[in-house]
Amino acid sequence: MDPEDEKREATRLFNMVWKLLKRDDRSLHDNETMVHAAHASRYHWGNVGEPVHWGRGEWQVSRVYAELGRHESAHHHALRYLEICLAHELEPYDHVYAHEALARAAKVKGDNHSLQNHIRNIHQWRVKITDNEELKFIEEDLATLF
Repeated sequence: MDPEDEKREATRLFNMVWKLLKRDDRSLHDNETMVHAAHASRYHWGNVGEPVHWGRGEWQVSRVYAELGRHESAHHHALRYLEICLAHELEPYDHVYAHEALARAAKVKGDNHSLQNHIRNIHQWRVKITDNEELKFIEEDLATLF
């Protein structure tokens, strides 16, 4: 696949998953489509993206699994995001979202101790962010944790 076509496909799949995540009336077929599309998007970003794309792809896979109540898979992919953040020194925004994903996975599992720990980490990284648009996204997503 041509690299530019692969980037477009990775983006298209990511956006499709995001639209499905926002729907309240998803069918079983929609849920399975989300899983496959999130993994496919991450796969394509692994071929043509940079660490930030890999991490955010892991975040989306984790988010899909959390939405579906599959805490082990949600935790696995959230942890991969954090590992990518640390290995590649990603921006504070990505660290916030790695901990948001880990917090969401902990919530699905019912692990309140881990949930609170990751919320503390979110706030430690969040104070380093000055971009208002990034802060807006963070606040909107954090509101869905409670």
